[in-house]
Amino acid sequence: TWLRVLAIALMLMFLFVAITPALADELEEKQQQLDNIQKQIDAQQRKADQARKKEQTVAEQLRSIQAELDTAQGEFDAVNDLLINTEQQIKANTELAAQLTKKLEAQRKILERRLRDIYKNGQVNYLDVLFGAKDFSDFVTRMDLLKKILAYDTNLIQGTRADKEKLAKAKAQLESDRAKIVELRKLAADKRAQVAAR
Repeated sequence: TWLRVLAIALMLMFLFVAITPALADELEEKQQQLDNIQKQIDAQQRKADQARKKEQTVAEQLRSIQAELDTAQGEFDAVNDLLINTEQQIKANTELAAQLTKKLEAQRKILERRLRDIYKNGQVNYLDVLFGAKDFSDFVTRMDLLKKILAYDTNLIQGTRADKEKLAKAKAQLESDRAKIVELRKLAADKRAQVAAR
């Protein structure tokens, strides 16, 4: 029995020595496969990280471009609003200039008629008119009429001067606004091009 135990032990040892290298080779092969799979996983992980970084960079660029686009659109809208307001101001000043021109023409005709009457009838001597009164009541009436005529003539001349000044200002504003419109249209076109380029 002792021999038997020794024979079994030797057999087991031979079996172990014979099987161990085969198992070691298989184990080493499995370890290499595992290492290869781990390398593939690491490579895929690096690719995924790079893709995430690229995605973040692209997203940041998109946000930056969108911010620039919003700014350019806001500037375009502001210029466009200014352009619309200036066009409305031009329309209002054109209407005002037409009204003033018409009013000045009417005032000019009145002044011409007054000057023609003075030329035909001669300069009225106010003292002769006043002292030619028959009584005090007639004197007061004549004085009141002379005051009204003088006030009317004075108001007509002052009104004509004021309207001429208003017309000159309106025309100057029109010229300024027309020049501004040209610049604003160019600026609006530039802003529109900026928006379109994005």
